[in-house]
Amino acid sequence: MVWHDHPEAPSADTPLCALQDIPDGSCREFVFGSAKDALRLLIFRDQAEAWGYVNICPHFHIPLNSKPDQFFITARRRIMCAYHCSVFRFEDGYCTEGPGKGMSLEPVALKIMDDRIFIGEA
Repeated sequence: MVWHDHPEAPSADTPLCALQDIPDGSCREFVFGSAKDALRLLIFRDQAEAWGYVNICPHFHIPLNSKPDQFFITARRRIMCAYHCSVFRFEDGYCTEGPGKGMSLEPVALKIMDDRIFIGEA
């Protein structure tokens, strides 16, 4: 299933946060819905840019984090899966190391207007 077909998927233009609410070089998780069936999205920030992905490691189909809103971020603007150490780039979600090498995170369209981040068109 693609993210925008999920029953809890936010619609285009849904506001997420101000760009500065995500520390530069980091990410933040946004959860839509509740319990096990919630849709979990990650927003990465690098200066004035932001990228969105579904928070599911494509290698093992579990979230990249083991604790709520806590992630392993490297100095090179990459995120590491807490369970199997696959490493993904911020800018395209591509896995460069680990058992998921060659796979990618599922992208979520974003748009930035007036330094605020919104869900983009699917």
